[in-house]
Amino acid sequence: MQHVVIIPEPEWRQLTARLDRLEQAEAARLLATTTPPDEVLNVQQAAAYIGLSAEALRRARRKNRIKGVRLNEKE
Repeated sequence: MQHVVIIPEPEWRQLTARLDRLEQAEAARLLATTTPPDEVLNVQQAAAYIGLSAEALRRARRKNRIKGVRLNEKE
């Protein structure tokens, strides 16, 4: 046995319009929160950016004085 729900046309149009608005709002929210990834710098570039030598930056990272993503130090 199948059940059927009869919805008047104006109410149906209102519901579908609301659904369209919700889908557009969700798509806009996803686009607004999607940010491009940060630029990845090698040790030389990162050290120059913060004003340290490359070896001083490596020492600081090893001693956990500088937090962040740890990249391969074999450069």
